[in-house]
Amino acid sequence: MDWYHYGLGAMALLALILSWNVPRCGKWIFLLSASYVVSVLYHRLGPYDDVMPHGSVVAFFCDAAIFIIIRQMHIEKWEIFGLGGVVLLMASFNMVQVLAVSFGFPPVMDQAIYSAILECANVAYLLLIGGVGLADWLTHGRGEGHNLGWHRSAGMAGNLSAITSEVRKKSHVRKLSL
Repeated sequence: MDWYHYGLGAMALLALILSWNVPRCGKWIFLLSASYVVSVLYHRLGPYDDVMPHGSVVAFFCDAAIFIIIRQMHIEKWEIFGLGGVVLLMASFNMVQVLAVSFGFPPVMDQAIYSAILECANVAYLLLIGGVGLADWLTHGRGEGHNLGWHRSAGMAGNLSAITSEVRKKSHVRKLSL
């Protein structure tokens, strides 16, 4: 394991702690972490030959499966537009690599750039999940801050509450009919 794997693990744990009061966040952290672990472990198993597909193929299918799960099980706007958008972006970068390798060309992106893009996307969805949990905690009375010794201004509380209520609204995106 590299240092950034430990960093992402710590961020996932922090996002889980911050979003403890939003049960759906824990489900998404678990699913996204499982997808990450599967694709990283498969990539570490390389080298690839005629029998074993390239690591980007496995990463694409993991991300595509997670996007379909998000699409089918989302309830709130932040899930489909936030998480779904980040996972769709990751699947798109994986697809670019898959297409190049499938047609016998070298991967389009250098492995370091490809990995850095995907790691940044992983950080983005963890920040999103942790941010939703923290905003919910701060706006619904469980984290008024008075117990911590700090007080929010009325303007900040109103703005945060408006943003949180908009992000947490029910999504009207239709589920796929299978």
